[in-house]
Amino acid sequence: MNREGNYENPEYQRKVYKDYKRRKVSQIIVDDIPNGSHILIVFWHGLGDLLMFLPIYNYLKIAFKNHHFDLCVQPGVGQKEFYPDALEMDESVFVKNHHTAFVISFPMIEGANSMTKAEYCCVSELGIEKIYLGVYTPLGVHNKLIGVHFHGTCLPDSTNPDEELCKTIWDDLIGLGYIPIDVHFEHSFHNPKNKRFPWQLRSCRDIKPNIVVLQSIIQRCHIFIGVASGPFVLACGIMPKRVIYLEKNHPVDCYLRGFDNIIKLSEYSRDKLENVIDKINKENIL
Repeated sequence: MNREGNYENPEYQRKVYKDYKRRKVSQIIVDDIPNGSHILIVFWHGLGDLLMFLPIYNYLKIAFKNHHFDLCVQPGVGQKEFYPDALEMDESVFVKNHHTAFVISFPMIEGANSMTKAEYCCVSELGIEKIYLGVYTPLGVHNKLIGVHFHGTCLPDSTNPDEELCKTIWDDLIGLGYIPIDVHFEHSFHNPKNKRFPWQLRSCRDIKPNIVVLQSIIQRCHIFIGVASGPFVLACGIMPKRVIYLEKNHPVDCYLRGFDNIIKLSEYSRDKLENVIDKINKENIL
């Protein structure tokens, strides 16, 4: 009956619902919950299920616009990062700041293909018409893939950092939330000094050397960071504003003019790396 209600009244009992065999969510809202209620929808499931459920959740908010809805996702699995409006909380406080909580199980009929999980949720739990609204599209974010090239071919002693510093840079990129990939190809005149480090778990070295393939990989990286080398110059041609030069003995002016994203290896620090990446991100909103 959607009556107006006073939730400070001791006769009103805050409740967490989990079983919808007798009454579905929509019926409970219509019959029992006063207008202006703060309703928590609890959805503790994996990423794929959440992406399928979010369009239905948004539909539910529109259908019952006289209420205030919040979505609770499972704490500690990173889902709030792509859906910032979500809440993370322990089960013990579901109704601490909400009048009612509905825990959604998002079931699936094993072996059936007549309804998607989202459609079956509409029918079996929410009690609304069977609708298919597709998959939620997260807001755009920066690509986290960074192409890394530590190994110049011709002058390795005067261009390449030692393994310890390479490992530091690699780990710092990971620590800053990025995914480094070694973009060194072992081509026909590969220098045997330039061995893949054992900790470089992502690398192109097992791919047949091909400049077009190298170009396609660099194009898919948000940032390129590397020493004086062919891949460095190629990256400058592809995305000049998103390239970081690791300078050892040769200033970048030996190769290119007007280039200012430079980190001197002798002065390297994680803060310098983070500052240059932040500068690139601010100047190149993708």
